[in-house]
Amino acid sequence: MMAKLSETTPAFTPTPAIIDDPDRARRGALGVTTGPVARTLFAIPFLVFGLNHFLMTKQMAALVPEWLGAPSFWVYLTGAAMIAGAIAIVTGRFIIPAAIGLASMLAVFILTIHIPGMMHEQTMQLSMISALKDFALGAAALMTIRAVGHDPTSA
Repeated sequence: MMAKLSETTPAFTPTPAIIDDPDRARRGALGVTTGPVARTLFAIPFLVFGLNHFLMTKQMAALVPEWLGAPSFWVYLTGAAMIAGAIAIVTGRFIIPAAIGLASMLAVFILTIHIPGMMHEQTMQLSMISALKDFALGAAALMTIRAVGHDPTSA
């Protein structure tokens, strides 16, 4: 005996519009895709921060934990990584590896720079603001991965 449709239908059944539109998964409630404008807006802070690593190397080197050694090297490396990540996101090429790299790097910044900075009264407030900024940007990078999905041109 065949079951009634109401007994076998899951709580959510995609409408034909969703099934017929494979890009629907990338769109939000307003039906807006993750396009070049959104990618560019997301990449701008990484480009600016990356350039600042090259323009303000001495100031940034003072933030590198002593136990890492070679502070200028780390400032240049992270600045180059931010610029490369921004370019990848803007161009739409290698978005997933770029977003993973940026989110990972920001997590390292939170753990090695911002949290220790919160332990000192003189740097507590700025370190907390920086940690929250990096947390938000890292979360946005991870959401970018979800928005991109498995687009072969982005991997």
